[in-house]
Amino acid sequence: MLIHVMYPGNNYDYVKEFILDDLIKTGNIVKFRRSSGWVSLGSDHLRTEKRQSFYNGVEKRAVGAHFAPRKVNNLRLVGPESTESAPFSS
Repeated sequence: MLIHVMYPGNNYDYVKEFILDDLIKTGNIVKFRRSSGWVSLGSDHLRTEKRQSFYNGVEKRAVGAHFAPRKVNNLRLVGPESTESAPFSS
């Protein structure tokens, strides 16, 4: 998607979204156009970079764990690697 931008000196252009991110970070544009109107750098609310959040607690997922087969309507599900036969097979 192309986004309308205004550079210093009132020069206008259309740029791709990933280029807009770089222009905002470097401050090389004065404003850009959103669906709601023009956004001025330095005075309007801009998007922020997504921060990665890390979980600092104990790992609760078992590494390499194998889960017990599920039961549906009291029937044991049988996978292709199983040596058991399906309950309704002939």
